[in-house]
Amino acid sequence: MLNAAIGIFHAQLILKALAKWNINPKEIDFIASHGQTIYHAPKRLHQQADYPNATLQIGDGDHLAVKTGILTISDFRQKHIAAGGEGVTISPVR
Repeated sequence: MLNAAIGIFHAQLILKALAKWNINPKEIDFIASHGQTIYHAPKRLHQQADYPNATLQIGDGDHLAVKTGILTISDFRQKHIAAGGEGVTISPVR
């Protein structure tokens, strides 16, 4: 339930900000939404040999897109993990 609720809440915040700035949502090309990280455990941290890198973000991009009417790209970490990464595609190098 929180996944949808956070997505809807983020949509409301975006629409409120756009209205305050006098920007029509139709002027926006897309929204890039990372979501809210609930759990992040790459193998190097969880050290469970039989389990892959793991991460969970909430804030459903589909709800965000439908509520704002703006194309939304979201949940970036999952594809990075599927490709063998740790799911930290937009973080600085440590």
